[in-house]
Amino acid sequence: MMSDHDLVKQTFNKLLVANRGEIACRIIRTARRMGVETVAIYSEADTDALHVRMADESVFIGASKAAQSYLNIEKIISAAKSTNSGAIHPGYGFLSENPEFVRQCDANKIVFVGPSVEAIEKMGIKDTAKSIARQCKIPVLAGYEGDNQEPDYLLQQAEQIGFPVMIKAVAGGGGKGLKIVEDKESFFLQLESARREAGASFGNEKMMLEQYLADSRHIEIQIFADRHDHVVSLFERDCSIQRRHQKILEEAPAPDYSTQLRAEMGEAACSLAKFIGYAGAGTVEFLVDTQGQYFFLEMNTRLQVEHAITEAITGIDLVEWQLLVAAGAELPLQQEEIVMRGHAIEARLCAENVAADFLPSTGTIEFLSMPEASQEVRIDMGYDVGDSVSPYYDSLLAKLIVWGTDRENAVNTMRNALGSCLIAGIDNNANYLQCLVSSDAYRQAEIDTGFVSNFVASQQAIEVDQSHWAVAAVAHALDKQNGDANHGWRLNGANRLRIGLKHKEAMQQVYLTDATGSSNGRSWEVSVGNQTFVAEVAAATPDRVRLIADEKLREFRIVSLASKQLGKTPAAIVFFEGNIAFNFQLADRVSDCKSTRIGVTGASGSHYQAPMNGTISAILVAPAVEVEANTVLMVVEAMKMEFPILSQHKGTVSEFYFTVGDSVEQGQTLLELKEC
Repeated sequence: MMSDHDLVKQTFNKLLVANRGEIACRIIRTARRMGVETVAIYSEADTDALHVRMADESVFIGASKAAQSYLNIEKIISAAKSTNSGAIHPGYGFLSENPEFVRQCDANKIVFVGPSVEAIEKMGIKDTAKSIARQCKIPVLAGYEGDNQEPDYLLQQAEQIGFPVMIKAVAGGGGKGLKIVEDKESFFLQLESARREAGASFGNEKMMLEQYLADSRHIEIQIFADRHDHVVSLFERDCSIQRRHQKILEEAPAPDYSTQLRAEMGEAACSLAKFIGYAGAGTVEFLVDTQGQYFFLEMNTRLQVEHAITEAITGIDLVEWQLLVAAGAELPLQQEEIVMRGHAIEARLCAENVAADFLPSTGTIEFLSMPEASQEVRIDMGYDVGDSVSPYYDSLLAKLIVWGTDRENAVNTMRNALGSCLIAGIDNNANYLQCLVSSDAYRQAEIDTGFVSNFVASQQAIEVDQSHWAVAAVAHALDKQNGDANHGWRLNGANRLRIGLKHKEAMQQVYLTDATGSSNGRSWEVSVGNQTFVAEVAAATPDRVRLIADEKLREFRIVSLASKQLGKTPAAIVFFEGNIAFNFQLADRVSDCKSTRIGVTGASGSHYQAPMNGTISAILVAPAVEVEANTVLMVVEAMKMEFPILSQHKGTVSEFYFTVGDSVEQGQTLLELKEC
């Protein structure tokens, strides 16, 4: 008798993964375990990406912009045909919910690992899905899903619904093309922004409107169906912790969630799938208000980013099930055989600057150390040390998934695991997530979709203080001792060394005095400005620095100077306090290191600079036309999100230095605004 795995290999012995990053790597791992060969596709930005290195074969498909590569149906179909790939797995995002892509797969006799064209057209488009939910007697929020897309008409509909309202792209997901509008004055601006995001991400600018439900919880039901009329629920996930309407922390099962509600919502999700003849992995999303009333939001006709926590509590590999269903097999388990055990949490590690309202961060990963994988800890990575994070795609670096016997155990495991996530070279949210899961509110499961906005208000930017300059100097001294036998230091006598350091725009002179040459370690007195520290490094742990000042002890971990390995000059000095990375450089000339107040950057005056690496997606005013303060002058897009450049005062733009479509780097001058 043929096994299910043999059926898959007989149906398609080679799988093209039409995606990138951690999800491509995750699909490749399961396919390899099942004996299925894999083909990766990649753009210019992903030439040396991890998913390309992992796959059995790879095919170049175009320029870095997604529209010219990962969203190009013709090129992807061509890649599948040229490699004799019998199936395509779309992952999530990009073309995963595009019915035309499925049509092209069908026309070329390539198995699409996902639902049918009909199912995607019914549920992959949010306005159609909402109409079908009504037919299934599932509660929905008040809103507008019509074809009239004239801005004035949409504003009229928004006023009838009542502010605040949500503007939502009917296609796609992931928070792209979704805006919360508080009043009619900002409606048109938000509408245009949502349309640009949706067009860039999904190729569809159609919008719908929906009542905004405050203080709600975002609960989703994972369903799975085969082509033999079997549909099961794999229980729920709570995805309420979101920033910019994108999830960053999910857990399963949902805390404080009744058995009755689980049964009702699971039944509603399964009935929806049966109604449309669904097959494959799907997620039905709901908002649940403070009274326990649930409302249908949408159905994602694909695998979800957070699928791993469902795998953790059920023991089921969802990608394996996807491949089985795509090959025509029945679901391996019936509903009564699916058992929920323990509690799982997923944290999304993203390249972003939390203190700057989660502004995307790009650059090279110069150091990377993740917690050790175990039965309780899983890491789904899309990058490795030395890899570049570009502005062309989303900010997700990795997913950290933990499992515990109960929620308290899972929260503790997550907190400890996040403390072991050390990433240098780019800004990231590891420390923020650790603070979040350590908070009393999260521990007590006092969570809703407004959690992050309230939590961020209590967070402050991480400041570089004198102690960090001291540790950077010690790190350089240690490197000098280890790498240069003729550096002139005497381990058995006092010696004073002056080191010039830079951190962003600030520079400092730091003085080190060799205090002892004990065989048990090293010790220095370190002077920064008018403050003196005692720094100790034990021989047993040469990468750990203990810094003592005013009887207070702080500990730091020095990491290998990866920037040297990456060929950068001057060399970077990288160390961590907890899981917060600090990156210093040697000053080019010590004489330049005057007393510079830490953290001060030059004022830009009337010159407006790019807040991050990205692409100019819109210019909204004309030169020489007078604008008021807080007018959007230009829009920079990065990692599929828009960031408006606002006028700080009344004036006229004398010159734009870039045009729509141009790439810009952080700090480059975008325009000049003359004050009126």
